[in-house]
Amino acid sequence: MKQIIFVLLLFCLCIAAGAQKIKKMEYYFDVDPGVGKAKALAITAADTVTISTTITINNLTQGLHSLYMRARTDTGWGLSESFLFTVYDSALAQPVAREEYFFDNDPGVGKATTIPITAADTVKLLQTIPTGNLPEGLHTLYVRLGNSNGYYSLTENALFYVTAFAENAPKIAGAEYFIDTDPGTGKAKKINTGAQTDTLRTTYDINIPAGLDTAINHYLCIRVKDANGAWSLYELDTFKVTATVNIATLKISAVKDGAHIVIQWNTYNSNAINYTVEKSIDGIGFTTLGNVAAKSAQQAYNTKDAAPVNGVNFYRIKQTNTTGDISYSSITKVLFNPVDEVVDVYPNPAKDIVNISFNSNGKDAFANIFDARGRWVKMYNTTVGKNMQINISSLAAGTYILHISDGEKTFTGKIIKQ
Repeated sequence: MKQIIFVLLLFCLCIAAGAQKIKKMEYYFDVDPGVGKAKALAITAADTVTISTTITINNLTQGLHSLYMRARTDTGWGLSESFLFTVYDSALAQPVAREEYFFDNDPGVGKATTIPITAADTVKLLQTIPTGNLPEGLHTLYVRLGNSNGYYSLTENALFYVTAFAENAPKIAGAEYFIDTDPGTGKAKKINTGAQTDTLRTTYDINIPAGLDTAINHYLCIRVKDANGAWSLYELDTFKVTATVNIATLKISAVKDGAHIVIQWNTYNSNAINYTVEKSIDGIGFTTLGNVAAKSAQQAYNTKDAAPVNGVNFYRIKQTNTTGDISYSSITKVLFNPVDEVVDVYPNPAKDIVNISFNSNGKDAFANIFDARGRWVKMYNTTVGKNMQINISSLAAGTYILHISDGEKTFTGKIIKQ
């Protein structure tokens, strides 16, 4: 039975109240033994932890299991992340020794039409399969593989259409392709198919248009036309664009400067023609803050965010090179509070009463208390000019997150109950 699994994980924790380093990590299988009671993983405290390790699974039964992992900071444990995997008997991992196929209806494992193959770990086969007496219409071809012990895989299938044979059937006279979006039959990019033929099997070099998103899959679609001008349905396959620009040479940072945030980046890329500064308030959805034209191979750039939001602001740089390829820098973040907002929380630590200096200009101010795991505990509501008091005598000893807001200004910080 397999004894180990290989794990490559990236854990990153971001808390708006301030940077919290990951201090501990643990894992368990299937059933949670309790927070802090699982198997520990050796890590070095950091904001981001990358793990490349092997984990023993000696006592797990064959079948589907879940691996769970979680991380801990100074303020508590995070939620668990889960990963499915299968435990199987390594004795079943034999070379492929058999292959069989059938159309439409399964005659039973080992009872379909055999395809002669040479036993190997990997089988790559180009095979002509006769359709026999199949009637006209849509059919399904099924193929499965087996090993020398008689164990068979699940089937792979492909749809095809049977048409009546005619000696005077029109030949293939043309072809065209498009990427992602169909411009309409006969309006896509033409492919030179040469002389008319019954069967077309060749290799083409297809130019990929500049500017395709490097973060997603794209679709290459091809269809053919017969001598009478009738077009087939298109066949498609997926591909992904790899940017030629080396984004690793671009370094980004952002710092608070009074009422603004200054975004800075340095680059050594001679192919860049434009940099787009993008901003987010949640680190997921980004909008354009501005564009900066590239100046030279080695250059330092900066721009300002004149309207940062209260709280965490996220920034990244979208780099476009001369061929239209697009890549992104890493994401940097800045915790921003208004320059005229001075918040004082005292005493801290405290046993009963916490005094807060927060200028709400007479508006209703709301103070919410959350525990170290982010769960809401209590809310205080008061109208004050600048000072307020909250009674924390009923709270258990520990570290809490304090969040204050009057609808315009916000403050987030930690308080410690003794």
